Amino acid sequence: MNISRDRAKEIIAKESIASITEEEAKNILAEYWHYDNESDIHSKIRSGELPSLSSKLISLMIASDEPMVTDIQVFEPLLADWKIFKLKYSANEYLEKILSSYGHEFKVEGKIEKAGICPCCNYYSIDPGEDGMWDICPVCFWENGGDGPNHMAIADAQNNFIKLGAIDERRLQFVEKDGTIKYAKNA
Repeated sequence: MNISRDRAKEIIAKESIASITEEEAKNILAEYWHYDNESDIHSKIRSGELPSLSSKLISLMIASDEPMVTDIQVFEPLLADWKIFKLKYSANEYLEKILSSYGHEFKVEGKIEKAGICPCCNYYSIDPGEDGMWDICPVCFWENGGDGPNHMAIADAQNNFIKLGAIDERRLQFVEKDGTIKYAKNA
């Protein structure tokens, strides 16, 4: 059966939320916990920057300085939104592999979102153009801003990526373990 990229991401998000720990949920929700009032949240929902949220969840977001996860289901729209965002630029074959791991056999169709190429590892893993400036590649951990912010020459980072799988040994812990199969590589 064929499904769209968007539908594949929704299924993967829903499946992965089922096994999320409270600590993981808190870390994800911290990314959303910066709104001061309800009108800001409603504005972001209308613009599509946030998913549709229940009034209970909106109240929780503005009532506390940090998320208190007692019922993961209440937070499901935000957790799913984050999980879907993390699948941006994923190859269709990668989405199919993840779906298969959850017992779903689908053929994913659709064009991958336009991505930028990491100048270090050559994977389509960062935002395109100026939006990708200062992005950190999830495949090699190169910060797209030149040698300066990375504290090394790109040639050294490229050699380290080939040898280690990251721009240096310290950054190896931060790269996505499946990044080289998740993203397409520039030939």
